[in-house]
Amino acid sequence: MTLLQRQSYVLWFNFISDRVIKWSDAKPKNKDLKHFIQGVSEIGQYVNQLNIENKVLEQRVSAVRDSKNQTILELNKQIEDLENKLKQYNI
Repeated sequence: MTLLQRQSYVLWFNFISDRVIKWSDAKPKNKDLKHFIQGVSEIGQYVNQLNIENKVLEQRVSAVRDSKNQTILELNKQIEDLENKLKQYNI
């Protein structure tokens, strides 16, 4: 989720939440509104959890890539050292 998408999501989620809470206050015995509030709340929690999981996965992928790149650099250095040693022996 991009920053703009996140801001839009939060804006709309807050608007809907505020509106529904006002409606619920006006009609506190309305079970449909109570279920609607519960549903919107669970959807919000689900989206937040997905965003957290996505961020963790992005960090893990980045760490794996960094490790892979470091390993490649080390192996290239070893290859270069071995090639230099082979040149010393005219092989």
